[in-house]
Amino acid sequence: MNANGAWCDWQDRGVIARMTADFAPDVLATLSLTSGEMLASLFADGWRLDYQQSVVCEMHDRCASRLRHA
Repeated sequence: MNANGAWCDWQDRGVIARMTADFAPDVLATLSLTSGEMLASLFADGWRLDYQQSVVCEMHDRCASRLRHA
């Protein structure tokens, strides 16, 4: 969040962390991300996701949708 200039209090961070932990297995399974190498390939330079990859955009859309409906 800091890298993107976002801020929220510790309670909201806890809620987001729990949502992430619950949601991650579904995303990994449905997008066929089965290895660390496959997951690492989604990053461009350093810790920035490569939004030129369709799978990254799909993950972003799913996460944004989940947050909107939370």
